[in-house]
Amino acid sequence: MLAAGVDYSAYRERNTLLKELGYADYGAYLKSNLWKRIRTQVLGMHKCKCACCGKPAFQVHHLQYSRAAMLGENLLHLAPVCRDCHESAEVRDGIKRSVEQANETLRRRVLKRLKRSSAESSQRREGNLGVKLAQRMSWRSKRRR
Repeated sequence: MLAAGVDYSAYRERNTLLKELGYADYGAYLKSNLWKRIRTQVLGMHKCKCACCGKPAFQVHHLQYSRAAMLGENLLHLAPVCRDCHESAEVRDGIKRSVEQANETLRRRVLKRLKRSSAESSQRREGNLGVKLAQRMSWRSKRRR
């Protein structure tokens, strides 16, 4: 369900881009060999760990739907997430959230996780990765197409 007053323009722009790229819809894109390759690359880069909670990640969240991200030319705008973190960021009380709202929820979770793990020196490298993801999740930065 969609909510009144929520900016869903990023999803409309995504759908327009996908049609330009030859996909009928987002579902067709997610079933494509292109997306399977991109997803595998992103999960591999992050050792299949959820950026938010550290649990095993099998999904990838688009931080933005730029042409470069959708084609796998820019993997910086994709984040590995577990199903629970992904669903709870994108849907609240049965209502689909905007990309910006979802990103902000994920960003807060990454930062919370980093605070918990910052005392453990063995996780510092992973923490640095999380800081970079949190920075990319911030929609205050410029959108790249």
